[in-house]
Amino acid sequence: MLTKTGEERAVEAKLRRYQKTPEQVAQLAAGVQPFSYAEWQRRARPATPEELADWEVFLAERDAEREASLAREAGMEPNP
Repeated sequence: MLTKTGEERAVEAKLRRYQKTPEQVAQLAAGVQPFSYAEWQRRARPATPEELADWEVFLAERDAEREASLAREAGMEPNP
């Protein structure tokens, strides 16, 4: 689309307010250690059985949505 609606321009303006210059990013990151997955693993508590069950449900739903999307794209299933 070559022209933007007022709503699209407003969203872009809002996003620009949150953008940082490289200098601002460097200032914010000064003295902060990079994320360490190994450190996080060492300090994180184990998941509870309820959390694991919730993740299983979420992942099963996500896989089902993905398969349905792929089937629609392949023309094997009608669009909703």
